[in-house]
Amino acid sequence: MWKEIISRGIITYCIWGVCALGILGKLSAHLGYAHYARVTGKIPETRNKLMKKMKMKFESCYKLNLGVNNIGLFVDKQLSKVRFLGIRLHRLERLPGNAMRLCLILGCTGAFLCYYYGYPTQNITTYLIMGGGGILAVGAVSGLLDVEYKKNMVHMNVCEYLENYMANRLAHQYMEKKAAAGMEEEMADDNMLVMDPNVETEIASMKRSLEQIAAGSSKRQEEMQKGMQAAQEEEVIQEILTEYLA
Repeated sequence: MWKEIISRGIITYCIWGVCALGILGKLSAHLGYAHYARVTGKIPETRNKLMKKMKMKFESCYKLNLGVNNIGLFVDKQLSKVRFLGIRLHRLERLPGNAMRLCLILGCTGAFLCYYYGYPTQNITTYLIMGGGGILAVGAVSGLLDVEYKKNMVHMNVCEYLENYMANRLAHQYMEKKAAAGMEEEMADDNMLVMDPNVETEIASMKRSLEQIAAGSSKRQEEMQKGMQAAQEEEVIQEILTEYLA
């Protein structure tokens, strides 16, 4: 069976198929992270279901715990569920590495079988070259497509939005609600004081006593003014009489 596999070149097709699969996985991961980098760049305006769900979860966690202690961990957990073409992006990202390992295994297996069944050295070398070529091809594409940069950009955009905008907005709303509740309690206490009949009676008696004091002081001022006027009149009369008699 193994000799037939070597003679038909099945391992060769497997090597190139695995190589193509690894390149396709790397390209899909790059496109997926590039798409989410654009989406997370405008999170307030996005219609993406995953981003909306993430915002709802963050808001719920913040309100329940009065804050999120580790926003980076929260974002990592949510981004691990991101899918592209129905496959999670972290699996697409790992596909090239697995493809390179499989190319190495297939190339070495083909070379060993050629040696075992007595094929020429040229065939052995061909399998080794094909395995190494598959590894180099996948590695070259992985180097050209900087997936890690796009991934970091997505993480940075989400963390920046949640920490600098959404967390501050939720904290401000909480402080406003707390201040409004405190004002309502103070108003309720004031209303209780106004509605208490004993307090109303005391306030009325204090008003009456103040009015009486004010009235008494005004009467005293009037009497003092009248006395001063009478004394001045007497002085003027005395001065006139002295001048006339002289």
